[in-house]
Amino acid sequence: MPLISPDPASEDQWVKAALDQNLALSSARIGADIAHENISVQRAGHLPTLDLVAGEKQEIPFQGVYRLDHEGEVRLLTKELTQPNGLAFSPDGKKFYVDDSEQRNIRVYDFHADGTVSNGRIFASEDTGKKGGVPDGMKVDLQGNLYVTGPEGIWVWDPEGHHLGTIVLPEQPANLAWGDADFGTLYITAKTSVYKLRTTVRGFVSYTQSLLISSTTIDHRSSRERRSHSFSKLDRSS
Repeated sequence: MPLISPDPASEDQWVKAALDQNLALSSARIGADIAHENISVQRAGHLPTLDLVAGEKQEIPFQGVYRLDHEGEVRLLTKELTQPNGLAFSPDGKKFYVDDSEQRNIRVYDFHADGTVSNGRIFASEDTGKKGGVPDGMKVDLQGNLYVTGPEGIWVWDPEGHHLGTIVLPEQPANLAWGDADFGTLYITAKTSVYKLRTTVRGFVSYTQSLLISSTTIDHRSSRERRSHSFSKLDRSS
């Protein structure tokens, strides 16, 4: 039976959850409803945004990628894509990928600590010259390989833009996510079903890396506090 996820209770709750988890959202335009299709995570807390919500009239002459920071400020990052859709960050946070469903390609940008991008260029193309799926959902594994929906299935690209192969599915996929405790399983949404595919790699889910860093920092602090407490006891006993 296909898995069904309930819609967020409200746009405000969705945006708040995104801000709390440092998520990158896909959005229609400034002031429009938030589209829930594409989510990516970046440790720095910058939220690039994109898609036009179905049924909404486009109010500006382009579809851009925006950054929403922790203070709620929105800034345009780029407007050179025709129909930006899926997005993802590289594991080191230095590359920002955005696919273009109309042009059927993937662009990559250098991502900077201040939340800006530069040096946009074509990373790969999924234009087969035939009708079918287009670049949409996108995810990255720990080695930096990209998994992007496309014609017939999930196209897998290495960090240099070489097509490693395609995971062919019974029906056209639209999106995907890493799941299970070790993030070693791809969950793929398609026209009528959700598919589960166990892999030999591990997905990169950056908010878990942030939690790991925070946990390690807390552990180190706790260890220092324990040592300091022990030294204090020794000093008093002497």
